[in-house]
Amino acid sequence: LHMYEGKMVCRNAIYVDNDVRNLTIHNNTLTVTGVQSNGIYLEGLGTTLGNISENTISASGVNGVGIFASNSANNLTIKSNNLVLSNSAGIYLFSANDSLVSGNNFVVNGNSVTNILVQDSHRNTIEYNNITGIGYSSLIGVSIVDYSGNNWIGENNITLQGASATGISLSRDSANDPFNNTFYNNNVTADIPISDVKPTSLSNSLIYNNSFGWINWTLSNLTTNMNLSINKTIYLMDNISGISD
Repeated sequence: LHMYEGKMVCRNAIYVDNDVRNLTIHNNTLTVTGVQSNGIYLEGLGTTLGNISENTISASGVNGVGIFASNSANNLTIKSNNLVLSNSAGIYLFSANDSLVSGNNFVVNGNSVTNILVQDSHRNTIEYNNITGIGYSSLIGVSIVDYSGNNWIGENNITLQGASATGISLSRDSANDPFNNTFYNNNVTADIPISDVKPTSLSNSLIYNNSFGWINWTLSNLTTNMNLSINKTIYLMDNISGISD
């Protein structure tokens, strides 16, 4: 399946069902508005090895999603997309594993936005994404929910404004908790930089590293109200290491 140079304005712009392999969705401009509208929606066992890149997606419907991969849509590359969001999630991995989410740009102006949401998903790499915006309620940069494990969230830039805006969130929505996820060298500025509200003792890791040193917090609760940035609040220099408010 190849979609190039498209321009669409509708509710669910591109839909991919079961057992589609080696698909490419590239350089489309999509606008979705209504309730539960999706820009690109991939689902089903066997949907794998997809390349979703350089699309521009505007999503503003309540409970909508810019790019939604679900129900064993695995081994995807979601890269270099531009997402403009209000009242909708940006990229949502639900029971989607072994995928790369890299170099995407998110701009938010509105409420109830989770830019990157990972739920019941494993071994995904989420890196080099740029997330900025202003929100008035329920604004989250990266959210790891439920039984999601062994995901790598690294070197993302997250800058959010608004009361209770949360940079990184770990939480439970059903019966299980996130575990063994690694947050590496992310720059996070938000009212709540990290919120870890899962009820069990399962651990996740927060790591900052450069040529001078390494700081590793592997804890059951990573909550912090300190913005996180190397050489601003986290210091790793010659003979100096530590954190500062």
